Amino acid sequence: MSNFKIKSMKTASVFTGRCKMYRILLALALLLILQNLKIVGAVWRYGFIVEDERLVSINKVVILSHSNEQGGPVIAGWSVPPGCTVQGDPTKVPLLTCASEGYHRVAPLFKEEGYQEEERYIYVSKSYFTFAWYAVIPFNGFLEGGRKILRMWLIDPEQAEFSEIVKGSNYPSQHSYYLSINFHNLGQFPIVTLPDSTQKIYGHFTGYGYWEAIIEWNQPYVTVDISGQLISFQHRFVLDSLHSFYWEPYETFAFTSMPVPIKLAQGLMPVLNQDPCTPHRAVFLTQLAMTLTIDSFKDPRMVYVVPHGYISVPPWGFLEVSDAILLDDGIIFLMYDMLLWRSHRDKVLQIRPEIFFTGVRGMVQRTTCLADHPSQEGVDYGKVLVWTDDTVYIGGSRFTSPHSDGKYFKRLARSRMGGSFRTVAFGSDPNKIAILIMDSYYMVYLYMFNLKTLEFTPKHLLSKIAPDQILRGHIRMRFYESSKESFLMWNETMMWYSFRDDSISGTLSLPGFRDLSTAAGRSWIHEVVIDQNWNLLVKMSNNVVFFCKYGVTKLVRLARWILPSSPASLYSNANKLSFVVSHQDRPVKAYYYPLHLETLSAMFGGDYSCAYVTFKHNMKKYYYLDKGQENAFWAQLVYFEWKGVTIQVLRSNKALLDFDLSRDFELVHQVFTMNMTIKATQKKDFTSEPNYDLEMSLSQGIVRVEVMPNLIGNKCELPRNRAGCLRDAQTWDSILKTTRYPVEQAWGPGIYKSCFVLDDATLGDMNRPYEIMNRSFSNSLTFSKEDSAHYIFTARIVDPNYSFCDLRATFAVQTFGISKPKYEYLILYVTLSFTFICLSILGYAYFKYVQIFRDLQEKKKHS
Repeated sequence: MSNFKIKSMKTASVFTGRCKMYRILLALALLLILQNLKIVGAVWRYGFIVEDERLVSINKVVILSHSNEQGGPVIAGWSVPPGCTVQGDPTKVPLLTCASEGYHRVAPLFKEEGYQEEERYIYVSKSYFTFAWYAVIPFNGFLEGGRKILRMWLIDPEQAEFSEIVKGSNYPSQHSYYLSINFHNLGQFPIVTLPDSTQKIYGHFTGYGYWEAIIEWNQPYVTVDISGQLISFQHRFVLDSLHSFYWEPYETFAFTSMPVPIKLAQGLMPVLNQDPCTPHRAVFLTQLAMTLTIDSFKDPRMVYVVPHGYISVPPWGFLEVSDAILLDDGIIFLMYDMLLWRSHRDKVLQIRPEIFFTGVRGMVQRTTCLADHPSQEGVDYGKVLVWTDDTVYIGGSRFTSPHSDGKYFKRLARSRMGGSFRTVAFGSDPNKIAILIMDSYYMVYLYMFNLKTLEFTPKHLLSKIAPDQILRGHIRMRFYESSKESFLMWNETMMWYSFRDDSISGTLSLPGFRDLSTAAGRSWIHEVVIDQNWNLLVKMSNNVVFFCKYGVTKLVRLARWILPSSPASLYSNANKLSFVVSHQDRPVKAYYYPLHLETLSAMFGGDYSCAYVTFKHNMKKYYYLDKGQENAFWAQLVYFEWKGVTIQVLRSNKALLDFDLSRDFELVHQVFTMNMTIKATQKKDFTSEPNYDLEMSLSQGIVRVEVMPNLIGNKCELPRNRAGCLRDAQTWDSILKTTRYPVEQAWGPGIYKSCFVLDDATLGDMNRPYEIMNRSFSNSLTFSKEDSAHYIFTARIVDPNYSFCDLRATFAVQTFGISKPKYEYLILYVTLSFTFICLSILGYAYFKYVQIFRDLQEKKKHS
């Protein structure tokens, strides 16, 4: 015991020295931040009455807000285009409304001369969806047997009461009451769909201005999808939406001794870890405090612990940790190089024998929900990975459910021949773990470890990267939830990608910059987030955010949403909405982040385009198939024909199931619609198999299917008037110069060269007309509007892949111009002549009258 005390005293002295060093570094960092306040001293953002950017439409309110550092610039007003107005005090909560559809440039104006902040191009749509569903489980809505009453009514966000906006009302307001009754009289009613269920629950109208439905759900949280009928009131419709409810109580334990707060160690960036299956539960670590939320940061609470045993409290009154992972029954902390445990039940921070080992280099949690994957017998997928220099461990979702050997962690792999583990991550396949190893010669290797077969498989991404680039700072990895292994790897300055089992790989960057650190003003990569829609967000340490979709290899810089000095992290809730969680102010606050509008603003005016218009499918998260069963689902892709995209079906374990793909197409005004039906079944006949048990075991397993457009990498698009050509197209002049055949035989399949394939030839003159007719309808013939004539045409198929026959047709076109009268100019001449004669007669009569009048005057004088 005495030896342990002496060791603890040594550790405390080292700890005190480290803290002094960290505080010096922190002071230097704060000095640098204060020096940069003159460069970036303020940010502005916008929001909505209801957290749903789909409701942003013509004449709807957009709430503007502005934040600045201490001593930052003072806002004087807002610059908006014609058709948009800003009402209210510009320094408080001004309201923006725009009366026209399209992109609108918005930027703040400052009293200080020469100061300019980032502008945004806010897109305002002409949407007819202006009403929203409000849903609540009232206080008396908790029934026996896990049943709950879901109460719903309709609101107009701009007419709703404050209690409805903050989701704190159990009854509709007067306006919502009459709105719901009017819709009910028109036939409107809500349809409730529970998670991972095809059962639909229909709400019944109560006569009190709301609908009610009974849902059966035993877990302490639920996210439901509420949809309605396509019924309009005053030509406006109701928007379908997701609603989340939590009735898990917060910790109310009475501490037996003085509780101690937990904070993030000095010098580290904020840490936000959320449960992938219950995204409303998360922990957020900063140097100010550690907070816990069980309601998506609506009411976050500070985390306190009761130190136990040899864990002593420093003189400054709080404990510092470098990471924390939230389990179902508690929290695992990483303090220095050892793990500590705090139970939700007693809040005691202690060293437990189940996790007692030192030399820990890091820990990560699974980023995908295991409930979305069917389980396999004999395989423990795990939720937490911990590694030291020479060992990798895996742990489950509950600390109180240890493995058979009596420990929470199970050892997965050990390093040999002097190699050390640099980082680990959960793979795209739940069965696999990615492990990065560095040998004694500083060479780095990446392997995939299979939890079922216990085999290592090498990955080839690192062979394309210089070793000195990889070893710049801490290395991390993040895998997509895809059918084939797709992942990202990054250090402090650079990021690399590998898609579809290393078939496509390279560096993920911002055009014009050598690395992400340079693109963000000498900052470094803080965190990488992949949301439920496969949007990739890369947040830098100065709160600059980059964006791209899965498969795209070029990033886009988004406008700054939070102050550069604010400790912040990105967060996605159960409703698939994005937030920026910040601890700049107390308490911790989650700012709604309209990701779609922000990306539209960032890409406005740039050379960006989406390869397709919409993509939809009806796939569920998983299916169970028995012998003889067949499962069918569909996918639909809408795109412009010259884009050249298609629906791609990728799957693992191809030999296990047979897939039948059928497509049908529809083309309307250059818009191409592809519908695909996918049928999965097992056609294998087991009657003639000599070893039935062996074949049965080989014919069972999991097939992961990925259905998506074949969008990988960026596409360079030439102007649309080139009909989508990638190089110079053939013309009649070029054909007639190189052939001795007459015009009728000169241009045919034998000499046709497609301009839609980019080869080693030069681009040529891309502004010349495209002289081939195709299904893109980009080319057309125009005739004179004045002349009537007969035209004789010969059409010939020049595509060599279309038919074995020489297909041609001769047809005539008769045009009728605007007919002109035979005596068109005679009428004009007659009119002018008649006018001249009338004017002459009137002039002669006038002078004659004057002469007679003068003669009468003379006679009167003489008489």
